[in-house]
Amino acid sequence: MRPSTSFSITNKPDTSSTRQKPDTGSGFSPDKPRHHTRFTHSRVACQACRGQINVGCHVVVREGLSVGDHTLFGEGVSIHDDNHVAGRGPEPIASRGFEARPITIGANVWVGAKAVILPGVRIGDNAVVGAGAVVTRDVPACTVVAGVPARIIREI
Repeated sequence: MRPSTSFSITNKPDTSSTRQKPDTGSGFSPDKPRHHTRFTHSRVACQACRGQINVGCHVVVREGLSVGDHTLFGEGVSIHDDNHVAGRGPEPIASRGFEARPITIGANVWVGAKAVILPGVRIGDNAVVGAGAVVTRDVPACTVVAGVPARIIREI
């Protein structure tokens, strides 16, 4: 059995959810490491996972991103593991900080062009994410999802 060569990006290991707020001293800092990668000029063969990241992909990681072997990302895919804290109240959204949750993408997944993957999502092995889909919930293994928000279209 060959060992997995999947890759991951993390700032804090074993963190399932973090709410960071600048005015409470919770550890938020504009200087906190934030992996921000944009692939704009050419396809990138991901040697670590034997997959492919296509042109125009945008990856923002505060907490963690894990990607399995042989996963393909179409052009313009956007992956964000953080989002602004929203809610009622007089406090401006910009001063509420961020909520970040790691993203896990399984092995042999195909993410179609311009799909968006949002915080805390887990995508199972052998899944397909349709072009332009917005993934807000977990995607079971061996399924095809599409739409806004992404919904299961069929099993494969």
